[in-house]
Amino acid sequence: MVMMFPISAEKKQVIKASMGSDLRRLAVDLPANTTAAEAMAAVRAVVAHGFQLGREASSGLWIKYADEDGDLCTLTEHTLEDLVAMAGPKPWRLQVQQQAP
Repeated sequence: MVMMFPISAEKKQVIKASMGSDLRRLAVDLPANTTAAEAMAAVRAVVAHGFQLGREASSGLWIKYADEDGDLCTLTEHTLEDLVAMAGPKPWRLQVQQQAP
């Protein structure tokens, strides 16, 4: 697999995030040289803001994506490259849940 992070050029990535039956189309801006950790933090912030959860709620989210077998995998900075490779130029499709307090 070709390493995609840090990314070489600025990128605006469309995200389709669902929380329960609520689906939102969001976008995250990833500047050039963004690392996987920085991209993951940006995704969390955009998702929390998109669902009006507040910035502090972003760390309390489970964010998952379906892999090529249809299994739901937890999105982390370590699995972000897998999502990017599978999605190609298409939107990232994410399922979001709030962790219990």
